Amino acid sequence: MSSPSHYPSTTNKNKVMTLSTIDSVEFEAESTRSFGMNSADIDNKSGSGGGSAGEKKESAPKHNSVLTKTEKTTIRMSRIIVLFVLVLAGVTATVLTSMLTTDWEKQDFESHFKSLVKELNDTSKLIAENGYYAALAFSTAITTYAATSQQSWPNATIASFEAQCISYRGATGAHSVFLAPFVTDVQAWNQYSNEHQGLVTGYNSNSSSTTVDPIAPQLFRRQDGANVAEITTNPKNDGTTQQQQFLPIWQACPAPADPRVVNFNLLSVPQISAAVTVMLDTKGPVLTDVVDLSQELGVQELDLEADALADGDNGPKSVFLFPIIGQDNIVVGATVAFMPWAQLLSNSLHDGSDVILMVLRNSCGQVHSFSIGGSVTTYIGPGDSYIDPDYAEFERVVLFGSSQINERTCTVELHLFPTMEMEAMYETVRPEVYTGVVAGVFLFAAIVFIAYDCLLDLRLKKLSKAATKSATLVASLFPDGVRSRLLDESAHSSKDVTRTTRGQLRQYLNADDSTRLSMSGANLIGIHSKPIADLFPNTTVLFADIAGFTAWSSVREPSQVFTLLESVYSAFDKSAQYRGVFKVETVGDCYMAVTGLPEPRDDHAVAMSRFARDCMIKMNDLTKKLELTLGPDTGDLAMRFGLH
Repeated sequence: MSSPSHYPSTTNKNKVMTLSTIDSVEFEAESTRSFGMNSADIDNKSGSGGGSAGEKKESAPKHNSVLTKTEKTTIRMSRIIVLFVLVLAGVTATVLTSMLTTDWEKQDFESHFKSLVKELNDTSKLIAENGYYAALAFSTAITTYAATSQQSWPNATIASFEAQCISYRGATGAHSVFLAPFVTDVQAWNQYSNEHQGLVTGYNSNSSSTTVDPIAPQLFRRQDGANVAEITTNPKNDGTTQQQQFLPIWQACPAPADPRVVNFNLLSVPQISAAVTVMLDTKGPVLTDVVDLSQELGVQELDLEADALADGDNGPKSVFLFPIIGQDNIVVGATVAFMPWAQLLSNSLHDGSDVILMVLRNSCGQVHSFSIGGSVTTYIGPGDSYIDPDYAEFERVVLFGSSQINERTCTVELHLFPTMEMEAMYETVRPEVYTGVVAGVFLFAAIVFIAYDCLLDLRLKKLSKAATKSATLVASLFPDGVRSRLLDESAHSSKDVTRTTRGQLRQYLNADDSTRLSMSGANLIGIHSKPIADLFPNTTVLFADIAGFTAWSSVREPSQVFTLLESVYSAFDKSAQYRGVFKVETVGDCYMAVTGLPEPRDDHAVAMSRFARDCMIKMNDLTKKLELTLGPDTGDLAMRFGLH
């Protein structure tokens, strides 16, 4: 008989109608699964509808695989780009963190070095100022003592010289201090010095027992490795003579190991002679350049083992001359202090300060290098070869001196440099720690991203698999034309659902019962789908149910009911596949099938009759077999069929 068909179908007396939506497709799939049918069964069943069913089954998966490949390529490229950006950001952040933290340490290092330079600059000025005032006090004390003891210069000996000298040395760091009077009459001086040498050395010429070597018997200079006596006058060009001054060493603090240095003429040393000239002109203190008297005095010949004039472990020394002013404001002598630069600049920095390099340069071309760390200053050696080229750019210059000290001989500059030892104090693990933390954060983010991507990929694979099955299911249930219209209708319905407004929902909720009942769900959300309907003039529809099923199932377990239905309808499905019958649905114990659609056939009635006969035979066989497991009365069940 003829029938307009919708998919799946409901029937009346003369027609087979099928209303088809995505929901019905899902219900069909659910119902087939509930009775033990898998995707293979569905594919096989689709073949029963006609010769084109196999072609329909293949078309959807091919189309779906092309989409999946494109989507996978897009996802893969997006994943690579995101991962590359994440890695690039991590590397950039790590490098910047390392650079910034390292730069912070360098800034701390430079800032501390500048603070040390400032500290040494202030301290050096303070040292020079203290040295000046200590020398002034010492010189004043000598002048006062000579005046009160009614001694006339140069024949003056200070009984408390060594006691007063101790405080002077402590304030200035002088290695040794000498009292040197200006002498013009050599013969008179030689006589005075020999008569009073016991006052400066403890030697007594009248004693039969001598415990201390005598001083040099006459004022002398060193020339060609030998002592040469000084004479009073030098001839002028016109045949007359002129008076000459001498500056012999007289009293010493501490006492020299060899008294024979007494009466050495300091003016025979060119650096000291030049400084004395400036001192006489200005009547002020003078600091000389670096002086080494070891060769001038013949240290080896004089055996000055502990003599302060020897150039020993204290490194380079300069001479600090301070004038002694007598009556009528005349310079009558000088205090001569030998200043080791290492001792002079000790305590320049606070205890525990970092080690820096100091290169002493003066305008006379002399260069010496020192290491200053805390309160200790150590002489390294002559020259500036100890400067590390890596720290040359950090050079800072400090001018040593005081406004009261004359520097007409040589000006002194202290060139300061940081050292590797100092920089090591500021090289911490902070850059590594910060860099490691930043790298760890980005690494963790990358791991989380990869893990999330993997989980998302698994989810997408499951969704893709489910989508493939759904597409296969739709392809197996409906012909190409119906399937295409189903999918298009589903897409349009989804768009309409997304455009649902709150006003429409509120209108439905606020309506009374009668109005609400008249509002269909489709009208509520604004969806007005058209039914998919095709006319099939010649079809045969089978309705079948199990006689006595209601009474039988009421005393059985759900699992027993399921076993019966699964066994019976699985056998029916196999027969339908064999006979080319299109199964429509199963509801409870009811089974519905049709022939003549979706592919028309002339023998639809004959095919359906044969199918009904097969089902009846299989029902009888199965109920008898299942009676042993499902209990008595199972064999009494029978199948009722109705064909339209």
